[in-house]
Amino acid sequence: MPVFEEVRAVIAEVLGVEEDKIGATTGLVAELDADSLDIVEIDGILEEKYGIEITDDDLEGMECLQDIVDYVEGRVKVK
Repeated sequence: MPVFEEVRAVIAEVLGVEEDKIGATTGLVAELDADSLDIVEIDGILEEKYGIEITDDDLEGMECLQDIVDYVEGRVKVK
C-alpha cells in the first residue's frame, strides 16, 4: 500500500473520520479539528510503523496529509 494511503488510514482511524474526507491538502487541525493529543497519537503510530523519529519541530510544520507523506517518504525507503 502506498505511503499516502497508509498515512491517510492512520489519520482517519485516530480522528474517527472517513478516509475519503481526507485529501492531500486537508488541514489536520484547521479542517479535521485534530488536537495536540491526536497529533501525538498519529506521530507515535507513524514512528512505529515506519521506524523513524519525527521531531517536535518537524511535527509542528506538518499541517496536512501531504506534508506528513512527504516527510515519511523522505526518511524511509518506500517499496
